[in-house]
Amino acid sequence: MRKSRFTETQIVSIIRELDAGATASEVARRHGVHPNTVALWRSKYGGLEPGDLARLKQLEHENAEMERIIARQVLELRAMENLIRKNSWGAGVWVFTRYRSCVRKTRPLRGRQLTRL
Repeated sequence: MRKSRFTETQIVSIIRELDAGATASEVARRHGVHPNTVALWRSKYGGLEPGDLARLKQLEHENAEMERIIARQVLELRAMENLIRKNSWGAGVWVFTRYRSCVRKTRPLRGRQLTRL
């Protein structure tokens, strides 16, 4: 991803110029950007103070980390399901519970319905 010419603090100051009453085209011309870019900045950074920017960056970093963790867990789960399906470990449907235990639903055999591994 290309690095921006403006820091977040500079962007917030540009948004403050807009809030002071200048038009988007004037502000864009003064700073050498397109008016659509100013509108995008306003939608993302509108109403933020410079102190809020640090918190915003921290939250974005945490969200990215959580997305990576979830993606890794989904891949592990799919790999386990494929392995079970590939090895055909018994008839029935394998169900993964939220406590990482594996339960196999089988056809009723002598009064039993669930077999826990």
